[in-house]
Amino acid sequence: MKKENKNKLMILSLLLLLLVVVGATYAFFAAQRGTGGSANINVEAGTTDSLTFTNGSAITIDANSDNFKSGEPNQEGDTTVSAHLVANNGNNTASETYNVYLNLIQNPFVYTKPDSPELILQVTDPEGQPLKALEDTSIKYVSVEDPDVDENPIQGFDITTATGLIQIKKDQVISATPSDDETNGKKNQDWQIKIILINHDYDQQVNTGKTFNAQAIITAGTLPNIKVETANITSDSMKVIATISDYENTIDKVEFKINGDEDKEWHQAIDEDDNKTYSYTFNNLIKDKKYEVSTKISFADSEVLKVIEESITAKKTLADACPNGGNLAECVISLYNKNSKYEDTKLYYHDSNLEDGANDLSYRYTGGDYEVTELAKANNYQTINDLIKLTCNGKDVVNNNDYCGTEPKYILNYNLNLENLTTLKETLKQAITDEYISDNNIKNYVCFGEECEINKDNLFRIIGVFKMDEEYQVKLVKADEADKSLLGDDGDFASQGTREAYNTYLGNHNDWPRYYWNNTTQTNTWSESKLNTHNLNETYLGKLGNWTKMIADTEWQVGGMTYPLGHEQGAHTAYENELGTLKTPLTHYAKIGMMYVTDYYYGAIKDKWSLPGSVSDGEDYRKAPWDNWLWLGDDFWFITPSKSDLTNAFDINTRGNVHTITMTNNRLAVRPSFYLNSNVNYVSGTGTNDDPIIIS
Repeated sequence: MKKENKNKLMILSLLLLLLVVVGATYAFFAAQRGTGGSANINVEAGTTDSLTFTNGSAITIDANSDNFKSGEPNQEGDTTVSAHLVANNGNNTASETYNVYLNLIQNPFVYTKPDSPELILQVTDPEGQPLKALEDTSIKYVSVEDPDVDENPIQGFDITTATGLIQIKKDQVISATPSDDETNGKKNQDWQIKIILINHDYDQQVNTGKTFNAQAIITAGTLPNIKVETANITSDSMKVIATISDYENTIDKVEFKINGDEDKEWHQAIDEDDNKTYSYTFNNLIKDKKYEVSTKISFADSEVLKVIEESITAKKTLADACPNGGNLAECVISLYNKNSKYEDTKLYYHDSNLEDGANDLSYRYTGGDYEVTELAKANNYQTINDLIKLTCNGKDVVNNNDYCGTEPKYILNYNLNLENLTTLKETLKQAITDEYISDNNIKNYVCFGEECEINKDNLFRIIGVFKMDEEYQVKLVKADEADKSLLGDDGDFASQGTREAYNTYLGNHNDWPRYYWNNTTQTNTWSESKLNTHNLNETYLGKLGNWTKMIADTEWQVGGMTYPLGHEQGAHTAYENELGTLKTPLTHYAKIGMMYVTDYYYGAIKDKWSLPGSVSDGEDYRKAPWDNWLWLGDDFWFITPSKSDLTNAFDINTRGNVHTITMTNNRLAVRPSFYLNSNVNYVSGTGTNDDPIIIS
């Protein structure tokens, strides 16, 4: 926080200043006659008894490159808060209760190793005994080996990643008797609070450069909470929101200001929810500039100031691009045009200037759903393959996505003690829980149907926006495979069995639905395929009900390409021969189809577009599964036939490489795909799996 900001504020009473990060929970103390700091706070008890409090100083721990390195001692900070009761009412015993809190103002620390505490809270009660249980039972009392001392481990509460307000003691009783000559009718209770940052004997670089701030607070009442955050950040505006909870008294007003050349005035916020939620939107800001956002909340007898920092960045979801709804295709295009940075949108515009692109004026989502976190990188895991290891019969498999014969087992290299990880999906889930991997990085999920939070079969994903007959249309692909409950058990249905215990499949089906590409006439002519005419465009289409009105009648390109051009070359060459200037002009009209080969190729990050789909030395799209949101960890068909062999069609296998196989001997999964009508609108949703885009 800038010092000059504090000097400019005239505080009516006492000030509690919290320096915080966006999204954290902020808590403040406002007693009847004072707030925060090391103030003495008086509470009258009856007519003559009095209860006073002394709040200690703030605790700050700065983990810098000088004090937080090998050989340096642990970092510590401590304070004491006290309650003082004076009994003046004859021979009666005065008895009151109070609460003790620790307000975590700023805590950016993370676990360097899972379940290895780094920040420890120690509390000594008024009897001089260590406190071993908190009101919040989720914060565990632990014992950690002290790197500074061979014996006597460090004991206390693990608050390594804790945020917000911790209630240390609830309804603590304090009593005093006027007739007690020893105390002269006075009773003091001291609470000693210490924070220890443990300097372990392993690499903790991920926490170097971070600062911890906390304030111990003692009060006769309970503490409310204030959460200050920003929302709807665009390339030139942002909304600031203050949410107040657990507070029954009157709030006079809430004001916001930003410290920049554009606007230095306080702006009174709008009360959106009867003294609970306040907001104000700042406009005409500068993209990529970091702003200091100040929030001033005025009460009957005090003011509270909070300061956060926020950068104005590009829009990242359709909810930002189209806050009021609008045409879906135009919203996606707007998301790109208003930002024009791949890092912000995960979108590429495929014009003639895009190297190795399709040059079809499409807007396509690109990149992997899963990425390693800063915690993983700090521990020298730069890719997901660095984190996850596959073993077969105790021996390492070079490529995590290769086949495994006996005793398959996944291992997370950062925690070798984890066992029984036999599927890639559960291994990913564990790494996400441990914050080594993040998910939902491609925000293009669409709910096409009812109740997508329950029925995941109604989840689709946006491949991109394509120019079709001078209109832009959104192309969707089913997020998961379709089973026989959707496609039927006739036509080109082959089987639906149980998946192997070991598998790379990342979808939601426990069974294993399989279909032939065309087992009826056994040629790779798509118009003759029962998978096309019956399973997809009769059975499946019929199950979509009224939603079929949103699906466009489409001229699918099904002339195919040769396998050397389709899977031994890069994405651009494949596109030119599949759909571009060198395509074979054979088409088929239908609503439902499947993905093109180059839909999959261009789903990978741009650096992979030059790779072939499949070659013998393995330098192909097997290098790209984690970089491609369309990879599902299973075999499935493309709509594209092979011109090299009239019984073959293109497919992708579990390892992520593309090739051609015989369509009558092989049974693969099916992911329906289709184009939406150009008049379909965006309604709401950020595009994550849990908050998909709603359309109408």
